[in-house]
Amino acid sequence: MTDNYLVHFFLGKVGAEALKLCRWPQWEQCFRLFDELVGPFGKSASITSEQAYQIPLRKLKSDPPGTYRVTLKKVPGLARLGWNLDNNRKWSQKLEELDPYPIELCNTTIVSSTKGGNPELCILLGDQNPLTAADGSYIGEKFIYNQSLTISVSERLHAARSAEYWDDLVARLSVLIGAVRVGRATRPWIRSADQRSAVSASPMLVSSCLGYGSFTKRYDSLDFDDRFQEWTYLK
Repeated sequence: MTDNYLVHFFLGKVGAEALKLCRWPQWEQCFRLFDELVGPFGKSASITSEQAYQIPLRKLKSDPPGTYRVTLKKVPGLARLGWNLDNNRKWSQKLEELDPYPIELCNTTIVSSTKGGNPELCILLGDQNPLTAADGSYIGEKFIYNQSLTISVSERLHAARSAEYWDDLVARLSVLIGAVRVGRATRPWIRSADQRSAVSASPMLVSSCLGYGSFTKRYDSLDFDDRFQEWTYLK
């Protein structure tokens, strides 16, 4: 029998990079909220933050005016960090570094465990759309959302806390992410043939940077994809 998960999916939009959920002032507040859930799993819980250096490339003669070429190189040292305050600060504050190149967040994944089957809890933070292009120009007005957060909790773990607890958590996270849409669904954990680890097999890997399917139907729409689950919109 396949266990089901309660999934909450948030789309948010803020007007400055410094206000994004992945930045430490906001993420520190998330850590305090999530530590109640993740902390009891102890050393089995881990964080993996996929980040990339934005390395500028030489322009081509055929490029139209305003073209800015960039390639991405993975930032090392951010895989399978233990769950604690210092490591949460480490991955979040890494985004503030500009030397040798600016850094962008692809996604940060937190799991209760990667051993012994599917984890009881998985959290994914995505930074879908930067507000500033690599050349420094502002592009934020083009997007109706620019960040996402997904929390998948096994039915067992969900039942261990009251409905009021989950409602309060969703309300607090909605404020922190600047929610423009929040949805809830129940669904099984789904693995595809090329997804080998519990982290990569998460049912809510939604960051467009990874090339996985998103819970959104279109990047210019707030409608969620309902092919594999039925969504209840909370906002």
